[in-house]
Parts: sequence; structure tokens; C-alpha cells
Amino acid sequence: MEVLHWFVLNNCDEIIVYLDEDEEMMKREHPSHLYAQKHRELSPQWFLDFVNKLKSSNYPHLQYNLAFGLIGPELFSGCHVNGVKFLGTAGDDKLCTQNSSVHVPGGGESTYIDFYGKLTTVMQLLYKN
Repeated sequence: MEVLHWFVLNNCDEIIVYLDEDEEMMKREHPSHLYAQKHRELSPQWFLDFVNKLKSSNYPHLQYNLAFGLIGPELFSGCHVNGVKFLGTAGDDKLCTQNSSVHVPGGGESTYIDFYGKLTTVMQLLYKN
């Protein structure tokens, strides 16, 4: 679950500025070959402490629930998005109309690589509060 929580924290535009600050601190405190690992291990706790400080000062613009940790994932075999039903490959293989393929537009500074795949499981991440 730590990997899931780290992925959410590391990909949330709202808090990436704060995690960048933590990463700079890790670069100063740890050798170059260890800072990324330390950043991944220690950032969730650092972010929780940081949010608690902001919360005590009534800072209104932050997703506090992300800081308090992941309760766990809830798994589903499919989902509805904008009126379209998507099924995981296990349920989709039995049907004559299949809708388990996904396309995620890639982004990057120098190249854009699109990602294609099949939906296997839908996961909802549940957070405290």
C-alpha cells in the first residue's frame, strides 16, 4: 500500500510543489545514490507533519485527506465512466463487444509517448477522513 500512496502523492499536482521541497532537502542530506530511495520512504511522513502544521494555521487550499494515509484499495471488475461501461479482461473476454482497452496520452518534456493496454482491475483508493 505504501507504493500506491507514494504514487498518488507523487502525481498530485496540488502537492507536487511541497514534495519538490522535500526532495531538495533529501538531496542535501543524503548521498546522491540514496536520496531517491529516502525521498520515497520518508516523504509520506514528512508530508503528514507538514500538513499538520498547515492545518493548525487553518491553511484552506490543501487536500488534507491525502496526508493521513491510505486505508486500502477496493477492487472492482469494471466501472462506468461518462455513461460507458468498462470491464476488466476477465469479464470482457466472454463478450462479443469488448471494451477493456485503455489509452493514456503520454506527456513529457521532449517526447510524447502514448500508452495502450488492457484494463484488468479497477481500483479505488480509500483514504482516512
